[in-house]
Amino acid sequence: MLLYVNGDMEAFEALYTRHKSRVFGFLMNKVKDRSDVEDIFQMVFTKLHRNRHQYRQEIPFLPWLFTLVKNTLIDALRKNNAYEKYVTVSEAAVETYSAPVPASPSAQVVFAELSRLNESQRQALDLRFNQGLSFA
Repeated sequence: MLLYVNGDMEAFEALYTRHKSRVFGFLMNKVKDRSDVEDIFQMVFTKLHRNRHQYRQEIPFLPWLFTLVKNTLIDALRKNNAYEKYVTVSEAAVETYSAPVPASPSAQVVFAELSRLNESQRQALDLRFNQGLSFA
């Protein structure tokens, strides 16, 4: 991501290739209409491009990307008055925590601890809490 922030378009292609399936799958899990998913997917990578200079190195890329994905999804659903149809109460409650910069000291501690997890640990938490799977 740092290479892309500095203008390396090949770095963007690598990020896109590496994460497009995961982003698309996440969106398909939340919104069943493929046309809507494709529109939101396109918005995600447009926002990624526009906001690339806001990326901070101390935040792991994948959580940053999925904060962008989730916020883009919520914005799109709200715009189409479909928010309640697709977003569960637990997701709505977490929405405020998804901000890139936690507001309270305790949220900062939690965010710092989550940032220390390796990729497989973060993926396990994502699968458990965002995908609804069991820890097993």
